[in-house]
Amino acid sequence: MASPQQGSSIAAPPYTEYQGLMFPSTVPKETLEAMKTFEMRDGDVVIVSYPKTGSHWVMQIVHGIITANTATLERSRLEFGGKQPYHVQLRDSPSPRLMATNLPVHVAPP
Repeated sequence: MASPQQGSSIAAPPYTEYQGLMFPSTVPKETLEAMKTFEMRDGDVVIVSYPKTGSHWVMQIVHGIITANTATLERSRLEFGGKQPYHVQLRDSPSPRLMATNLPVHVAPP
């Protein structure tokens, strides 16, 4: 069995701890810290739910209602991201912005 010092293929833990809560390792601590200063706008629509409760479907429905199925609207999950974190992409997006999150109240943006 290889030791960690020999550069074995030990996988990163699937979770990271932040403020006493466990988050998937796909949610960087930097993103969670950025939620403290993320600015919400009057026109923002935020769907808050527990994980795996159908928020993707609700986003699709709300998107259709807001745009009357005629336009694209910026939508994303606050705590995740691709090449650039979604909270960074949303800063420059026009209103209204449609967001979903599974963050608890004390970690979510003010």
